[in-house]
Amino acid sequence: MNSIVFHLKIMLRNLQRGGVYSVINIGGLAIGMAAAALLLVWVYNQWSHDRFHDKAGQIHKLWNRGTHNGPIECWESTSLIVGPTLKEQYPEIVELVRVSRPAEYYYGEGDRQFSINTLHVDPSFLTVFSFPLLHGDAGTALEDPYSIVLTEKAALRLFGDEDPMGQVIKFNAEFHVTVTGIMKDLPHNTTFDFEILGTFHFAEKVLDSYGTPSWLTNYIHTYVELAPNTNLDRLNASIINIVKENAGEHAFWAWEVFLYPLDKSYLYNKFENGVPAGGRITFLRMFFVIAGFILLIACINFMNLSVARATVRVKEVGVRKVLGSRRSGLIKLFLSESMILAFISGYIAFIIVAATLPHFSGWMGGLGGKILSLNVFGATFWLFAVMFTVFTGLLAGCYPAFYLSAFRPVKVLKGGASVAGRRVNMRRILVVLQFSVAVFLMTGTFSVRRQMIYTLNRDAGYDREQMIYLPFTKGIRKHYQAFRNELVSSGAVMDATHAISSMTTPWGRTGDILWQGKDHEDRRSFNVYFADSNWAEMMGVELIAGRYPNTAIWSTDSSAILLNETAAQMIGFDDPIGENISFWGYEGRVTGVIRDFVIRSPFENVEPMVIGCAKVDWSDILHIRLNAGRTE
Repeated sequence: MNSIVFHLKIMLRNLQRGGVYSVINIGGLAIGMAAAALLLVWVYNQWSHDRFHDKAGQIHKLWNRGTHNGPIECWESTSLIVGPTLKEQYPEIVELVRVSRPAEYYYGEGDRQFSINTLHVDPSFLTVFSFPLLHGDAGTALEDPYSIVLTEKAALRLFGDEDPMGQVIKFNAEFHVTVTGIMKDLPHNTTFDFEILGTFHFAEKVLDSYGTPSWLTNYIHTYVELAPNTNLDRLNASIINIVKENAGEHAFWAWEVFLYPLDKSYLYNKFENGVPAGGRITFLRMFFVIAGFILLIACINFMNLSVARATVRVKEVGVRKVLGSRRSGLIKLFLSESMILAFISGYIAFIIVAATLPHFSGWMGGLGGKILSLNVFGATFWLFAVMFTVFTGLLAGCYPAFYLSAFRPVKVLKGGASVAGRRVNMRRILVVLQFSVAVFLMTGTFSVRRQMIYTLNRDAGYDREQMIYLPFTKGIRKHYQAFRNELVSSGAVMDATHAISSMTTPWGRTGDILWQGKDHEDRRSFNVYFADSNWAEMMGVELIAGRYPNTAIWSTDSSAILLNETAAQMIGFDDPIGENISFWGYEGRVTGVIRDFVIRSPFENVEPMVIGCAKVDWSDILHIRLNAGRTE
């Protein structure tokens, strides 16, 4: 114990004597550790997505795979029917969960109505996924079609300090639903995004959100829980043609299906010609390597500063050796000093990380993931912090420790010790390496940043300024024209339109598109979208051929169809204007071709889209363009 205290005193004296050198050494190491730690926090957040579920290893997501514009492509949306059919026919599938796309619905009455993000799911959602309930029974909370489960955030918005359990609340100013459960707010490392859970039966039967089910219509996500020790390859080989076997006369348009592990669906989400080919995992690997390089630079800086001051401590080394200290003991001493400095730097790095994490989280938001946070009360955090600091201390202190402990006492005490020669060459190598890595990181960072800025500022293909969207309730739908006229006459609104979903959410996908001259073997699929006849013009979508639909001038435009550029090229019309297209019983004539617009992530390619511009009852979203300067 006395020895430890003595060495601590020596180290503190050296730090005090070092002055500016000590500040630079500790500060440089702290900044490097903080930068590397920030990147590693993001990497861990991305890696841990949906891995926290108790049954994560047994949960799989259903994907489709088919020919699309030449190569084989894969997509996650599925039909309503395929999941229940699989569960019925294959005993390896223990449980099934169908999940709707997120949608905004109104909850409340009168002046207290809130638009809240909602998912409609099968009752098994709460038993398959590990989203713990604070109140209610996960096994029965969603059994009744008119039941809902609130997150803590939604419960606070709707009921304040009141007890929400058993409360009846109005849904979209039309139906009454009952609160049967309160859920903890979602963690940041989940792909799910909702504040309220409703039942899939309610969306399907009561809201009639999906119309007549079809094997070739994809607009939901399907998850299954497999029995332990299920052979996934064998099961996928068995289910691959389930859609083709049930699509009847349209079987030649059908595609293959396969199950993909949940713990891979987020990171390995990119497919090339039907085969997994990376995805978000590429960013994880890249930033993990960058974090390593940053830490290496900080450690090299620490080594160089330590070795540069070697002449100050050579006599100390000589005296210690004369008094009987072995080289191994000196190595341990210097490594211990490096470790203590690393822990001091680590403490400073923690303060830097805590202060900058919110800003860093926003900066990295474009690469996926939600708000980053540190759970300082979790065992994982402390295990990582200790291991990270110890590793840094060993890496930064190893070379100085071996270098300083190698001095010979006779030469040192005679004044003949020199830091020149081979060891100086080593220092030069470290300096060159340090600056080379720094230049590489700066160049790579500027390049990646420029690509991110370009992608995130990519032209969306429509006018996003002064645009808001709201749920399109049955009450608004019933009096829509009067409602729209009143909005416009108020002066605060330029125009309004309605559509099947928001401009940032694709609705459905199908291969059931028919046109004159279509090849019987053509299995390519298209995104489908429904909107009012004034939708394209109001949204500022650029017209490149034909005209915008206008039912006030042309009555036939009540069944007009618009194609985006990609869809028009895929179909291959010499002149698409006036051509007839049909799908799902909807028949219309092409009035215009619009420029491709970004409806998913700006990092993804635009997919072919067919837009039915008709007065349909399927609209869920009201789009409103505000009048600039009158938004209050």
